[in-house]
Amino acid sequence: MSREAIEQLIDKWMNEPAFRAELRADPVGAARRAGARLTDEELTALRNVDWSLSDDELQARYTKSSGGC
Repeated sequence: MSREAIEQLIDKWMNEPAFRAELRADPVGAARRAGARLTDEELTALRNVDWSLSDDELQARYTKSSGGC
């Protein structure tokens, strides 16, 4: 999956509350339904996200890991 595609998923997560809820309930399925084609490594990373964190905590972790993108 390209960085651009990942950014699109993150943008959707940040701007669509219904998608955030769907992602928390079924991260892999939600990403696939959104049209994302994920590698095995990306699927593993998505499964390993601590979805019990608040939206603010998740956003802060993404910002920190992406270097502030």
